Order: sequence, then C-alpha cells, then structure tokens
Amino acid sequence: METITATSTSSSTTKKPIIHCYVKRDSNSLFKLYSQTDNALPVFHSEHYSLSEAKEEAITLGAVNCLLV
Repeated sequence: METITATSTSSSTTKKPIIHCYVKRDSNSLFKLYSQTDNALPVFHSEHYSLSEAKEEAITLGAVNCLLV
C-alpha cells in the first residue's frame, strides 16, 4: 500500500487579510470610502461622487462587506 503525504503550500500558511469597507456621506454630498483590515481601525481610502462608485471600489479592494454609515 502506498502512503501519500500532503505537503503544505505557501498559500495555506499565509492568510489573506479580511477587508471591510465603510461608506460615509459627508456634508458636500461626497461618499468617503474607509477600509479596515482585520481588526485594525478604519482608514480613509478615497472619495466618490456616487454610492455605486464607492461600492465598485470596495469590490476591487476585495472587501468582504461594504456598509453605509
């Protein structure tokens, strides 16, 4: 009987960070996108003229979720 052993790959040892995005509308009617990686504090990422633009940017960042706050 042949024994097969599994070898660990580099992708299994390095976790991809979980990214959350928050969109906030400011007084100038611009939508500000904030991103948060794992448990870090949210940081400003970019400004957009519409909510859909901000959501598209969140998707390109690979965000798990995008919340309007």
